[in-house]
Amino acid sequence: MIKINDLRTLFEHLKRESQIVGLKKDGSRYFYQVIDLYDDWESSVLLGNFSPKEVFFPQDEVLFYFKAQKTILPKDEVKPNVLWGVRPCDIAGIGELERMFNQEGEEGYKDPYFIQRFDKTLIVGLACTEPWPSCFCTSVEGSPYKSEGADIFIYPTEDGYLIETPSKKGEAAIEGLDVEEVGDVSQLEVDRRRAESKIKKYEFGSVTGGIADKLKQMIDSSFWDSIHSACIGCGTCAFVCPSCHCFDVSDASRGARGLRSRQWDSCLYEGYTLETSGHNPRPSGSQRWRQRLNHKFNYFVEVFGMYQCLGCGRCGRACPVNINIAEIAAKAISWE
Repeated sequence: MIKINDLRTLFEHLKRESQIVGLKKDGSRYFYQVIDLYDDWESSVLLGNFSPKEVFFPQDEVLFYFKAQKTILPKDEVKPNVLWGVRPCDIAGIGELERMFNQEGEEGYKDPYFIQRFDKTLIVGLACTEPWPSCFCTSVEGSPYKSEGADIFIYPTEDGYLIETPSKKGEAAIEGLDVEEVGDVSQLEVDRRRAESKIKKYEFGSVTGGIADKLKQMIDSSFWDSIHSACIGCGTCAFVCPSCHCFDVSDASRGARGLRSRQWDSCLYEGYTLETSGHNPRPSGSQRWRQRLNHKFNYFVEVFGMYQCLGCGRCGRACPVNINIAEIAAKAISWE
């Protein structure tokens, strides 16, 4: 563990080789954008309105162009990025995107667009010393001090910043930085407990039991009819979620020329599962909410051994009708 007194030093050091992408104010909202100056970084804002998933998985992107019988890949150059000041829940979201878009094994799905961006990005995480009231990461096996998935992780302290480098990419990135080695980091445990004590705790149980097992028994439950009526199906929750990764693919053409692109999609859209025949296996809001909650707390657990919800609370804050997925999950746990 090393210590620095001013984060500006680390920022300028990393900026020498890569562009920095961090939270920047845009009107009244905050998004991950390229920031040229350290002072443009919104260091006091915990989470952006959108997560940083767009750095790796853009909301709308061209997959390829076609002309007659030929396909042409986009020529956009992917620049080395430093994703700066990312919170542990969003880092966990990036890790879940990697599990989906860069699957293990020869037959696992490998998305070249995602992988290229991921490989060229250095993730710099930042511990949450003051979580928001809407945060519930500790309910889904997260922590405001969890460094897993980061290349460099920053812990604010009373008199500076402690820096951890969980990956070799992170170790290489700080070479040449003037730092002070620190032996005693016991205060971090105290700080971690203090931060976690401020987070609202839901009792979902472990990923090997708890809510996942309960949801398996609720496929035909009247519970789903009781929770969906307020939802207007706008899809905002999926778009702001750091781990939602569904997309649609569309072609646009004129004559023999055209392009194929993909756009973010949402399982709460009525047409999400609509088939060409006109059949829709999930035509009702209750069925779509059953799918969403099961995907977050049951199906993803079954495949990857972890919740797909990271407890960032963005969906609840962004929802125009104040639906909170944590409250719904807690209601499912106690449903008779």
